[in-house]
Amino acid sequence: MEGGLITMSAKERGRLVVMARVREGKMRIREASEVLDLGYRQTRRVYRRYPEEVRQRSDPPQPRLAVEFCFEETRTVSNDWVVRYKNRFFQIVQQSNLPPAKGKVQVQEHLEGSLHLVYRDREVLFKEIDKLPEKRQKISEKPTATAPKKKPVPSLDHPWRHMSLRSLKRKAAWNYG
Repeated sequence: MEGGLITMSAKERGRLVVMARVREGKMRIREASEVLDLGYRQTRRVYRRYPEEVRQRSDPPQPRLAVEFCFEETRTVSNDWVVRYKNRFFQIVQQSNLPPAKGKVQVQEHLEGSLHLVYRDREVLFKEIDKLPEKRQKISEKPTATAPKKKPVPSLDHPWRHMSLRSLKRKAAWNYG
């Protein structure tokens, strides 16, 4: 039940009509159970399920004209759950931890001037913000201004510095000679 309206499926409306006949005395519960193709005890439970005001009311609910007559536009939801409409920014209350995958939202502007956002066939909560939220930098990003790397130079007492071509030839001649 939303906004004072009773929403029912076709099956429930059919049960409501049968239960209204039982309420008026035009039909007994035993006959209603045969019509509804239910057992007697189950039909009694169905009869008790409908409150008095619903039992007495058998006409279908009236459509909400405010929803039927409104301006609708489709907008794309950004990764930070912001929607832009008529140069205004609206921050949607986050629906999940994941960003919307190019999610579409219906912006409904009713005739009285109120705005409603519908995301995935559900009306969502939102608030108007002055400007876009700042973009967060990724942690893994490296700073752009880095000093160039120096070429590695071995220290003065490193073994490579003590080797020369002449000493290598002498070692080779002595080992194989």
